[in-house]
Amino acid sequence: VLRRQGAGTIVTARETRDRFVQEISSAEELMQYPENTRLLVLRARRVAVEPVVASYIGCAAGEEWLRVEGIRRVRVTASPICYTTLHVPPDYADVVDAIGTEPGPVYALIERRFGLRVGSVELDIAAGTVPAEHADLLEVEAGSAALIIRRRYLDSHGRVFEVSESCHPAPRFTYRLTLRRTETAEG
Repeated sequence: VLRRQGAGTIVTARETRDRFVQEISSAEELMQYPENTRLLVLRARRVAVEPVVASYIGCAAGEEWLRVEGIRRVRVTASPICYTTLHVPPDYADVVDAIGTEPGPVYALIERRFGLRVGSVELDIAAGTVPAEHADLLEVEAGSAALIIRRRYLDSHGRVFEVSESCHPAPRFTYRLTLRRTETAEG
């Protein structure tokens, strides 16, 4: 307990929890986690995509895609950063053997292995809660506050080649984005 006159009383934790801050200064940094993280694959299987998932993937319901689920960690900490679910179209499913074993993000593994190039990335960030089935793996209470990050990677022709959704328990993860004003000539 910290007491400061005029500022009230603050209850603090007895021990500090690991926290991961990702600073972003370019589009490339926005697309990925830093190199010092690893995704530990828990499950990988081909699935018939459910209608709600198909709507954000951009495919037909029932279409078969590779679904990979795992926990992302930073090498130097024991606490997991997030629970991640990836969807990859069948044409690129062979990348599963490289996930978590070869360095780099999954989209870069697909680029290298299949000669693709990212044309754009759609990023959605929303508030949410940790699902009960992931709480133990994330070492938090079910229903705890979380940051949900969904990324859709599209090639230069606008085709989706990877979709990821990550559940980051709060306050373990922070995005820090710096926007700079550019001077323009006024005419």
